[in-house]
Amino acid sequence: MSVYPPTPRVAYKTTATMHAFPAAAAPTPTRQPQTANPPSDASLVQGPNNSLIVTWTTPPVDSTHGAAIGFNLQFSPSGAGAWTTVSGVSSPYTLSGLAAGAAFDVQLQSTNAAGGSAWSSPITLTTAAAAPNTPSAASLAQGAGTTLTVSWAAPAADSTHNAATGFNLRYTRQAPEPGPLSQAPPARAT
Repeated sequence: MSVYPPTPRVAYKTTATMHAFPAAAAPTPTRQPQTANPPSDASLVQGPNNSLIVTWTTPPVDSTHGAAIGFNLQFSPSGAGAWTTVSGVSSPYTLSGLAAGAAFDVQLQSTNAAGGSAWSSPITLTTAAAAPNTPSAASLAQGAGTTLTVSWAAPAADSTHNAATGFNLRYTRQAPEPGPLSQAPPARAT
C-alpha cells in the first residue's frame, strides 16, 4: 500500500492550430538576353581608289532590345542580292577593291550575346568612275600633203581604271627652223 493518496488521472485535450506556411514566392523569371536594334544613321560616302566609307551609330537600348556589342556588314552589287558579309566591323569601315563606276548596296547588323539583329535597310552608292589607263603605242606618220596621221592602241580596263570612251588629242605646231640670215644691202646715201 502506498502512503500517498492516489494521483488523479486527468485527460487533457489540446487543440493544435494549423498555421499555413507562406506561399512560395513565384520564381523570378530569368531575363533572357535580347538582340540589339539594327545600327542607326547609316551612311555611305566616296573613299579613295574606288572605295566606299560606311558610317553608323550604335543603336539605342529599349525595353525589347539589348545593347549592341559588335557589328556585321554585308554588301552586294546593287540589286543583285549576292551578299558578301564582313563580321566584327567598326564605324567608319572602308569597303575597298570595288569596281569603279558601280553601284553597291550595303546593310548593317548589330550583335550581342543573344545573336544578331535584323539587317538594316539597304543604302546604295555608286563608286567613282576611274580615269582610263593611258593609250599605248602612239605613232605619227606623214599623211597626204600637209597632214599627219596619229594612231594608238586603246588602253585596257582593269580594277582601278575604267574603259576609255573617247580620246583627246593635243598637239603643238612648231615653227620651222630659220634659214641662214640674209643681209640687207647697205643703204645708199643720196
